[in-house]
Amino acid sequence: MLLQVRAFGFAVGLVWGIIILGVTLAVTIKGTGGEHLGRLGLLYPGYRVTYWGSVIGFVWSVIYGFVAGALLAWVYNRLSGAQRQ
Repeated sequence: MLLQVRAFGFAVGLVWGIIILGVTLAVTIKGTGGEHLGRLGLLYPGYRVTYWGSVIGFVWSVIYGFVAGALLAWVYNRLSGAQRQ
């Protein structure tokens, strides 16, 4: 089975972005915690545990997730020996 590299990358990026958005919003609404979550600012420039930071984290997560998912699909396609029909 051949994976579509762009589609798989977009799916992984979107799921990862939604997770980061949801967790950041949950911590922001709760008002406590988030010390460990704030360390994502080291990977995502501009990210903070705030409402605006959740949007910034979503964007960065989609980008990083897309790259990771596309790379994973590409490696899978190469190692599985799947052929286009």
